[in-house]
Amino acid sequence: MTTYITPTYRQRFVALLQSLLPLGAAYVCIFAAGLYRDWVAPLPISEQLPWIRLVLFTATVILAAFAYLCYRAGQRVWHSGQWPAPGTAVLFKTRVHTGWWAKLNAITFYFLALITVAALAYLLKFVVTIDLEPYLNEVVHGISCGP
Repeated sequence: MTTYITPTYRQRFVALLQSLLPLGAAYVCIFAAGLYRDWVAPLPISEQLPWIRLVLFTATVILAAFAYLCYRAGQRVWHSGQWPAPGTAVLFKTRVHTGWWAKLNAITFYFLALITVAALAYLLKFVVTIDLEPYLNEVVHGISCGP
């Protein structure tokens, strides 16, 4: 027997908002990058450090949230044994898949979560290994590190 999810108007509205959320987040990031380029990049490195920390914190929160949401979606699909998982908002009448297709979707979500955590670890490792000593010497001792 083939099962379908037929959404109500409210569920369609929720699904539409959920699908537009990443687009809105990307727009905000592009807008913030422009502001950073125009207002923060010309500043000396000593005045850029708080902004760099803010960018790092924001990227960490975004990547951690994405990893959590991927893991949560994988858990919901894995435990229910169906794709889409129960309670998932859909835009159109959608067939419910069970068996190997649902497990494959759950594994894909787990893999996306793992890739996101790896990207987050690489980002944090990259930021930790930046050599800031020449810039800090300029701030603390007045030694110029450039021409």
